[in-house]
Amino acid sequence: MRRAPLMGAAGTVGALTGHAIARYGLRRVHAGLFSGIAAAVALLGLAPGSLPAVALSALLYGPCFMAGSGILAVWSYRAFPERPSAGFSVTVFFLGLGAIAEPALLGAYAELHGLRAAFLLTAGAAALALLCAPGTADADTGAASRQPKHRIYSNR
Repeated sequence: MRRAPLMGAAGTVGALTGHAIARYGLRRVHAGLFSGIAAAVALLGLAPGSLPAVALSALLYGPCFMAGSGILAVWSYRAFPERPSAGFSVTVFFLGLGAIAEPALLGAYAELHGLRAAFLLTAGAAALALLCAPGTADADTGAASRQPKHRIYSNR
């Protein structure tokens, strides 16, 4: 079984990100997604030869990664309401830098310490992202108990 098709199919669940943010709030969705990413990558470091662990990792990682992109878009819009396109552009720029630098740095780390250690280091970095929770005033609660501020967040 190849991981990529399973991860991609599971990633389609990420399309529900807006609904999850509206219901549970940006902070809770952020915590759930980065916890899922950390767990998915940790599984690869803890049980690299286990097919069930790899499958569970793919099922966790796909939707969490896809939804993570969605929450960054929502967060950047809330963090820079006067200039949402500039805020999102900066977010995407830094994501691009990370996408270039991280594999090279992690590959060098894996050369020295092994692939299992590299996966566990990556899981730890994802867990550290939990400390960087969105801090906007309405990030802690979902929209289920209040009217959405913007039409894009409504369920209509």
